[in-house]
Amino acid sequence: MKKSITLEITKRKPQEEYLHQLTVLKIIKLLLIWSVILYHTPNAFSQTLSNFNIELDKKIALELNTQYHFIGIEIFDNTSKKTVYERNSEKLFTPASLQKYITLFNGIESLNDSIASIKIQEIGDTIIFSGLGDPTFLHPEFGNHPAFEYLKTTSKKLFFNHKNISQNHFGNGWAWDDYTYSTSKEICDFPIYANSIIINNKKSSIQKFKLDSLVMLGNKIVRSEQSNTFQATEQKNHHIQEVPFKWSPELACSLLYDTLKKPVHISKLDSFPLSDSTSKIIHSQPKNRVLSIMMKHSDNYIAEQVMLQCAILNSYNSYPKYINDLSKSISKKLITPMRMVDASGLSRYNLNSPANFIKIISLLEKEIGQKELMDILAQGGQEGTLEDYYPNSQPYIFAKTGTLSNNFNIAGYLVTKSGTTLTFCLMNNHFIDSTSNYKKKVEEVLIWIRNNYPSSTVETHTF
Repeated sequence: MKKSITLEITKRKPQEEYLHQLTVLKIIKLLLIWSVILYHTPNAFSQTLSNFNIELDKKIALELNTQYHFIGIEIFDNTSKKTVYERNSEKLFTPASLQKYITLFNGIESLNDSIASIKIQEIGDTIIFSGLGDPTFLHPEFGNHPAFEYLKTTSKKLFFNHKNISQNHFGNGWAWDDYTYSTSKEICDFPIYANSIIINNKKSSIQKFKLDSLVMLGNKIVRSEQSNTFQATEQKNHHIQEVPFKWSPELACSLLYDTLKKPVHISKLDSFPLSDSTSKIIHSQPKNRVLSIMMKHSDNYIAEQVMLQCAILNSYNSYPKYINDLSKSISKKLITPMRMVDASGLSRYNLNSPANFIKIISLLEKEIGQKELMDILAQGGQEGTLEDYYPNSQPYIFAKTGTLSNNFNIAGYLVTKSGTTLTFCLMNNHFIDSTSNYKKKVEEVLIWIRNNYPSSTVETHTF
C-alpha cells in the first residue's frame, strides 16, 4: 500500500507542475497582450496632437512656401516635458540675433549684479583708468553715470589706458559697408555716447561732429568710411537718425574732455602699472536692465560690449580668442555642434540649430527661472522687436527674433489658448521674400499654433 500511494503521488506531481506552468504562461501572455494594447492605443491627447502635427505641416507649407529655402523647427511642451514637433531641428542655420541668447547666458553666468564701467588706479596726484567695455557710459538712454561722476569730481590728473584687450572694430564676417548704420557700431574697450551721434533735423547730438555742406545722398545721413565726416540730404521734414562714429582713443579722450571740462591724457603704459590689489572697479547700471534692453531691442552694440566685458574681466587679451574658447565650452552643453564668431549675430559665419536654442532656453530657465526670462524677452504687442506683432491685451508670446537679409528666426515661449506654455524655435534661412512680409507669414503660423494646440488635460482612455 505504501508503495502504491508513493507511486500515485509521483505520477500526479508532474501533471500539477504542468498545469501550474501553463496557467503562468497564460497569465504572462495576457499581460504582454494587454501591455502591447496599452502601448499602441493612443490616448485622446496623443490622437489630437497627431492631427495637430499633420495640420501644422499643411499650415507651414501654405504660409512659408518652403520649396526654395530652408526651415527648421522644434516645439517643446513644458507641461509634458516632451518635444511635440520637430523638423530639421538638428540642422545648422544662420542664427542672426538669436546669437544673443548665448550672450545673455554668458552675461548672467559671468557678470556681477551691475555692469563694470572703468578700472582705476590712483598714483599720487594721478588717476589711470581703463575701460571695461561698459556700453552704458554716457549712453543717452541712461540717466545715471557713476563712472563719469567719479572722473568729474576728482581733482587728480586723468590718464586713459587704452591697451587693455585686442579686438577689431567690427566682428568677423560683418558686412564692411554697414559702418554707417546704427546696427553696426564699433567695438572698443571704452565706448562713449553709445559710439554714435544722433542727428536731429540737421543738428548733431555731439557738437564736436559737424555736418558737411548738404549733398544729395537719398533720404539718409552717411559718414565717410575712414573718418568722422558726416553728410546729409537737405531734409524738408523733421528727420532723426543715429549714425556710428569712428572710434579712437584720441577721440574718446577728446569727447571726455569736452564733457568733463578738464584734460584727459592717453597713458603710455602697456597695462596697469601695479597689481589688481591696488586698483578698484567703478560699476554702472544693473546688469539685468542692460541685458533686457539687449534682448528686447536686439541691440548689437550692447551684445558685443557685454561679451567684450566678459573677456576683459576673465583676463583675456584677445576678444576673438575669448569667443572661440567660450564657443567650445558652451558647445559641450548643447545638442548639436555650433559655430560662434560674434556676440550679436551680425556675422553670417555663425551657425546654430533649433535644438540648441531650445536647450539654451532651458539652461537660462535653470539660472533665472522662466518668469524672469519671459520678462527679459520681447513680448508681443509691447516695446521691442515684437511691438508690431502678436497684439493682445495679455501678451502670449515672449521671444527673441533674429533678422538678416533673407533670414528670419524666432525663439522663445508661446502660451497657447489651451493654457500650455510651449518653448519653440523657428529658423528660416535664404527666402527671397521681403523680411517684413515673411515676418507676417511667420506670425500667421505662430498664431495658428496658439489657437490650435491641444490641451494636455484631455481625458485619456483607461482600462
